[in-house]
This record gives sequence, C-alpha cells and structure tokens, in this order.
Amino acid sequence: MAKRNVPPPDTWLADFRESAGLAPPPRTLSNAASRLVDLLDEFLYSLQCGWEIPPGFPHDRFVPTVYGKRDLVAPIVQYLIDLGFTGDARLLHEATRRFYAHRDWKLMTPSPGDDKGWKEFQKRYVNPLVHLAGCLQGRICDVRQLIIDMGSKGSVDPMAGGEESGSNTTAEKAKRSTEPGEGRAKLISALTKHHKYADGSCLNLESVGNNELGRLADVSKASASDFFTLEFGGHTKYKNGYCTDASRLAAVLKQLNGEYSADMLFGGTPPSEKEPDDED
Repeated sequence: MAKRNVPPPDTWLADFRESAGLAPPPRTLSNAASRLVDLLDEFLYSLQCGWEIPPGFPHDRFVPTVYGKRDLVAPIVQYLIDLGFTGDARLLHEATRRFYAHRDWKLMTPSPGDDKGWKEFQKRYVNPLVHLAGCLQGRICDVRQLIIDMGSKGSVDPMAGGEESGSNTTAEKAKRSTEPGEGRAKLISALTKHHKYADGSCLNLESVGNNELGRLADVSKASASDFFTLEFGGHTKYKNGYCTDASRLAAVLKQLNGEYSADMLFGGTPPSEKEPDDED
C-alpha cells in the first residue's frame, strides 16, 4: 500500500483531539479514510455545547449554543458511502437530520419573568436539544472508531484497490455496516405489528424488548438497540415515555411511517431523568 501523503492537521484540531482524548488517524489508513476522520473530528468540535444568557435575563436562565457545521454532513456521508459503509452513512445522516430539525425549531424564548414558560421551554427545547446533540456525538464517535479499526487491521480504501486481504476485510465490514440500514424497514414493520397499529390507533401498549423485536424483524439485537436509540432516544424512553401513552405511541408510529416527527411535537425527557438502558 502506498504511503500516505497527508499534510499535518491544523493546530486547533490536534489540540481538540488531545483535550478530547481522541487518537489521530493511524498512518495505515488510506488518504480518503484519514480525511474522513479529520471531517468527523471537525464536526465533533463544532457540536460542543456552550451556554449563553439572553439579554435582560437573570443569570440562572440560559440557553444552549450548539451549532454543528451543517456543510460537513454531505462530504462525511459521501466518504462513508464511497468506503462502503452505507448503513452507517444512513444512520449518521438520520441523526443529523433529527438534530438540525430540533435545533432550528422556531420556539420563542419566554420572557425573563415567566417561570412556567421557562420550565416548558426547557422541557420542550433545551433538554431535547442537549440530548440530541449527545446522541449525534455518540454516533459520530462510533463511526470514527469503525474507521480507525479499519486502519489498525490494515484495510485499504476499496476505491483504490490494494492487497487482497485488506480488500476482503473492508468488504466484510461494509457488509456488516449495511445491515442496520437494510433492517430499518423490517424493524418498523415488526414494531408496528407488535403494537397492532392501524389507522392511527395503538391497541397494544405493551413494550417489546431488544431481543424480541430483533427476533420478530429477523435482525440482530444490536440493530434493534440502535433502532430504539435512534428513533426513541433509547429503549427506556420508548418503554416509559411512549408505551404509557397511547396517543404518543400512535404519533411516533405514524412518524416512523413517514408522516411527521412526533418527538418534536411532544418534547423530550431530560437526560437527568433517563434510567439506565438495560432492557434485554
């Protein structure tokens, strides 16, 4: 494999990696994979959550400032597709879509003295935004590690050819990485059938576990777990936040079938109120 000829990263990127405990891309990575890691790290840097106090507000009331460089999403997704990780590209694209949809939600900031309105603003906008940013950061880190592992095992860029053993390893990883994307339709169908959803009604409010949904959809438990994390913010939130409310469950099933985003309408559970996601 040809030696990489990649210029050293900008100082700010190297400093960010050191502060965040992120290893730089190994030299065994192809140029394309190394560039992808740089873009992922730049995106992570842009997703760091800050806080600001609106003008005229007391010091105990602040709003999150999470920007996220939207122009990085398209090249990241394209690099993933070119490297064969189509399933991971779809999952990352969906996570970014959800984050930006909520971040750009036009919800008016309440007046400084409106205690009730401020609590509602935190519940419906601030807490879900912080949660979605955290989910997106986690997804980026997972993809980043996948690419790093590909380099540490001597895989090469499938677009550039290379050693047969490396190409086979990449092909195997690409096959595994497409499974979550291909299984999403089966997971939605299985979940819809489990809850006996039809014409906007949910007749069965009993939750289904990761193992059981994976079995019903004929996908792995890991794929089912990813599905709950991506669509509901985790199995605990699905079980305690949706399966206890027929109208909310009906709404999210309607959203999964392509109609609208239920979580934007109903808000989210603050991360501090989430329970450990230990459902089987």
